[in-house]
Amino acid sequence: MNLPALKGKLREHDKTYADLASTIGRSLTTANAKMTGRVAFSVTEACLISQWLNFTNEEKAKIFLD
Repeated sequence: MNLPALKGKLREHDKTYADLASTIGRSLTTANAKMTGRVAFSVTEACLISQWLNFTNEEKAKIFLD
């Protein structure tokens, strides 16, 4: 998981952790734990984030499979 790249994409799209939490259906605390690497993103959450931020296949691979 390449969290710095995901954080960069959030900034690039002017999205906050609160926006992310809403998108994946989790609390802000849980979204923060996921973004700091304490808790892993599920495959479903990765798919939701990818759709929400319109990731290309290359971006998906770079962020979620790295």
